[in-house]
Amino acid sequence: MFTNLFRSRKRASLIVEFTLLAAAFISIFITSGLAYFFLFLAFVYFNRFIEKPAQRSSLINIAIFFAGFLTLVFQQ
Repeated sequence: MFTNLFRSRKRASLIVEFTLLAAAFISIFITSGLAYFFLFLAFVYFNRFIEKPAQRSSLINIAIFFAGFLTLVFQQ
């Protein structure tokens, strides 16, 4: 069943990327409130204007780590 999902590298990377987005959405929304959630949405929105996939996924990773870092700093 899952072998068909991972036949192409592009599809596998999309599945991983959407999983990371879902995890970031849940953790940001629950732990740090709406301010970091909207910051993360701004990163994802500006991500739509980037053409190259490598730059696109790196921007999403930066948004996830930045929001996680802010969550850790302000929870202390």
